[in-house]
Amino acid sequence: MPLSVIETSTGRQLEEDFQGYSLVIPSLGVGNVGQLSVDILLASMQPKMVAAIQHPSLLPAVGSDPLVIDSDRLMTACEVFKSEESKLLIIQIRSSVTKTGKASFVDDVLEWATQAHLDKIIVLSSMSAEERVDSQMSAETRFLVNNSDTIRNHMMTTLGLIELEKKDKFPSMIPGGKDETQLKNQLYIPGGGLSKAFHNKSEDIELPVVSLLTFASEGDNTGDALRLVALLDKWLGIIPKMNERPALKFPVSWNHMFGNPAPTRIY
Repeated sequence: MPLSVIETSTGRQLEEDFQGYSLVIPSLGVGNVGQLSVDILLASMQPKMVAAIQHPSLLPAVGSDPLVIDSDRLMTACEVFKSEESKLLIIQIRSSVTKTGKASFVDDVLEWATQAHLDKIIVLSSMSAEERVDSQMSAETRFLVNNSDTIRNHMMTTLGLIELEKKDKFPSMIPGGKDETQLKNQLYIPGGGLSKAFHNKSEDIELPVVSLLTFASEGDNTGDALRLVALLDKWLGIIPKMNERPALKFPVSWNHMFGNPAPTRIY
């Protein structure tokens, strides 16, 4: 079943040609870092919400507006935001994608993005820090790109990023658990959610798909999200500046993310 993108104001399909736009989408990975990063983008850039996405693989969700405290708008599981100034489309996923529907969801997003003539897709993702090997300890971030040498060279030379290394085996694999002769030079993104599917399924299409990944562990992952947003802004320059520094904002939904502050009397 194809991706159904419904314009919220009129109920019509969002069929606009977005040539020149980039699409940012989170991967539902460890610590929800991709979704937290998109939250920061939405709060800082304040793009206009233009659509809600309906797809059989998305678990339904509804709630109050997480971006505006006195809004009467209801949030749904997956929404699309548009920034004309930055030529950016941003998808936020506030639910989850079913395991059996992951492949079809990724296929339909890629098909829609191709039909909309987008310039590129940027996947914001995390991966399990516990699975790092010694050579990956020096830097917290990595990137992947499907078929664009221009973007690959820019990532490495201008941004100083490292392309995600392939491995001969999964670090936490039980010895003898699988045929290790079939696990040579493989791409492993443990805890990366949709990011591996986006990369693998995009290798045969012309549309560039770039994944920005950071190693993370479960807990307070706001710092990991800030790291990804800073990297994205260094690349695209999309965050408004104040005194030449990115004017980053947190959404109101983060006010009590970890509950109320601890009482001072316990210290």
